[in-house]
Amino acid sequence: MAIEIETKINLKPEEIEELKENILKLGAVHIKKEKEVDDYFDFDDNRINEMRNAIRLRNNKVLCLKEKENIHSEIKEVNEFETEINNDEVIRKIFSKIGLKVMKKKEKIRDKYKLRNCELCIDELPFGFFLEIEGPRAEIITIAKKLGFNEDQFISDTYFQLYEKYCKKINIEFKKTNLVFKNE
Repeated sequence: MAIEIETKINLKPEEIEELKENILKLGAVHIKKEKEVDDYFDFDDNRINEMRNAIRLRNNKVLCLKEKENIHSEIKEVNEFETEINNDEVIRKIFSKIGLKVMKKKEKIRDKYKLRNCELCIDELPFGFFLEIEGPRAEIITIAKKLGFNEDQFISDTYFQLYEKYCKKINIEFKKTNLVFKNE
């Protein structure tokens, strides 16, 4: 088990290229850019989500259980159990046999960097762009400040929660089952 400590910062599309340059100027190493597809599993009665937990399968390769969040200011802490798998079909079959099924799906384009003990990700989602910083709390704050952000800009919400707020703001129906790009 690991404790995931992270925050998000909302970005404007026009900020992204300069942000990438500034991240590299701080000494970060670019890791990779890839599309991530997350399937979230639950029972029909939604009991895992109701307990504020999540079972996620990312890119059919990484299985993760996230436990209840502890939010301190706008930095979130989550107990995370994660493992790589080599056969997602077996996992899906096991889940199906015990009543778990995919209840929601999320897609994002993630551009990942490593800086000291932190991971910095510039995430593009169907409804916007975000910087996610994960690592020790003090380093998150220090790195964010060096990049020109302050703690008032920190967001602890999940991407699903942010999407729900976005839908309300622009007055469209919130569909909590899928957060995916339109046909590409």
